[in-house]
Amino acid sequence: MIDKNDAGLITNNWSDAVIPYQKRTCTISWDDFDVRGLGAAAVMREKTTSWRRVVEETQVSNTVILASLVTTGAAFLAGILYRDTLKKVLKQRSI
Repeated sequence: MIDKNDAGLITNNWSDAVIPYQKRTCTISWDDFDVRGLGAAAVMREKTTSWRRVVEETQVSNTVILASLVTTGAAFLAGILYRDTLKKVLKQRSI
């Protein structure tokens, strides 16, 4: 489906979501094109050119995120406990 505005202009450069679009367009069949120029013979020998889809999602796993949160929480809690212990030690020395 091609989306056009009221003036009849196409206002998007692909239909559907990004991942299905990338899957549909990840291979070029050179037989579908009139290839000319110095590299034409090399291109036509290849027949097709393919590439992997661009991954835009985060590469950090949920496990790493959870481990980071737990470590940060533990460090924060240790800091609070240490601060309270330090206050008690300082109070005892001032007596």
